[in-house]
Amino acid sequence: PPRGTRVVYTIGVDPQKGRPAAENVQPEVHAPRPMKHPPARAGPPRRAAIAQGDFLTGSIARDGERFGYVAQDNGDADLFVLPVSCAGGWIPPRGTRVTYTIGIDQQKGLPVAADVQPEGEPEWHEAPPRPHKRQAFAAPDFHHPDAFLTGMIARDGDKFGYVQQDSGEPDLFVLPAACDGGMIPPRGTRVVYTIGVDPQKGRPAAENVQPEVHAPRPMKHPPARAGPPRRAAIAQGDFLTGSIARDGERFGYVAQDNGEADLFVLP
Repeated sequence: PPRGTRVVYTIGVDPQKGRPAAENVQPEVHAPRPMKHPPARAGPPRRAAIAQGDFLTGSIARDGERFGYVAQDNGDADLFVLPVSCAGGWIPPRGTRVTYTIGIDQQKGLPVAADVQPEGEPEWHEAPPRPHKRQAFAAPDFHHPDAFLTGMIARDGDKFGYVQQDSGEPDLFVLPAACDGGMIPPRGTRVVYTIGVDPQKGRPAAENVQPEVHAPRPMKHPPARAGPPRRAAIAQGDFLTGSIARDGERFGYVAQDNGEADLFVLP
């Protein structure tokens, strides 16, 4: 279903990776039922064809040094974008309103965003100069609570995650070792943190990450954490609720209402 659709689903196993995956996915308004032979779907009404060169509008859904994605206002799937296709040769920060045209990836033959520029700026043909970098953060003073910033866990994982900053700055990379208890809090957890540097890449990273309800403190030797209370086990075949977080022709993800990690799903 399209991204944002409310759905019900069961938990199965990805046969290739052996990891949990969503199965029997169907809109929430339908009564849950097994889907051995799901009926063919007519799909949404077709939009008028978009010609290459027509300027469309959207916002930056993901920014990065090597690639990113544009969320389209017309509701179509997010478009892959390269820095070379953007004004100034860099992808604008996430959330920036932009205009763009539709191009074609020469290697894969898939649609991509081209001529990307902030909305309201004149159409460009030569890349304008890249803006100056923001002034770097001063080293935090661990003896004062003011040194701690606030935000929310945007992505949690066993190996790494990201902190969404209340300041509006780009999300910060974070490692479990930089978190209270040696594990990244669940996605959506409000946290406090300081700014450090990733020793491998030399880029800003979150450090001293801990739930906001805890008093900020240095974490040279963080104590072990028992972790969140365990939920009752979910048996395969039980129907749960959630919404489509990403839709695509080959795969997608379901955001679960129970707060667990998003589930991979195949068409």
